Amino acid sequence: TFLVPIKNNLYFLGILNSKLSEYLLDNGYCNLIGPGSRGLQKNLLEQFPMIQRNEDNNKIIEQIENILKNSFDNHIEASLQNEIDDLVFDLYEITQDEKKYINNLMLKNT
Repeated sequence: TFLVPIKNNLYFLGILNSKLSEYLLDNGYCNLIGPGSRGLQKNLLEQFPMIQRNEDNNKIIEQIENILKNSFDNHIEASLQNEIDDLVFDLYEITQDEKKYINNLMLKNT
């Protein structure tokens, strides 16, 4: 067990629960223990490419945070999860072709 000391937990949760994060975790940032199970190790998670908040991406980060803030009373519906996924793709400047590849790959793995 380890803790990740960060100031902005919602932003971090939004990133970690996105399709992009799922793709990255499946492809090098964690150990796969079995079908659908991941073993996060501190040394791998420390290498995870977290984008820092700045003037250029603050609006996208605020949108991620607001979606999560408004969903704590309920579970996150698929449409909201898709919106978070799209925002995270935008935050990391993922191209349409890359989005399509990642989405298709994640569908095959479910």
